[in-house]
Amino acid sequence: MKKAGIYLKNTGYAREKFVVEPRIKRLIFYADSPYIEIPVPSDYRVFNEFLKEQDAVYLIVDERSIDGSVKGFREHAGWLNLEKVGVPEFEKYKDYSFVLYRIKR
Repeated sequence: MKKAGIYLKNTGYAREKFVVEPRIKRLIFYADSPYIEIPVPSDYRVFNEFLKEQDAVYLIVDERSIDGSVKGFREHAGWLNLEKVGVPEFEKYKDYSFVLYRIKR
């Protein structure tokens, strides 16, 4: 997780504000970025309102656990006005399934 965070920091994401799944917040710590934790448990409707209230630019989740934190997230990610950002480096971390999204306004 540390290497993934440092990668984000070194590739222009440092200082960007993130919304992050609580179990992976160390990743954003190493990216040297401010963050807001996803309120858990939640569902996608409540989460959508939460995202609208934040001034974050990015959302980062672990695809393996996000539906446990935000019920219905993966099924409704498009409805949440999120744009998936490809980060090939994340494929190296087999213990996690990190996904980065840009929060569209």
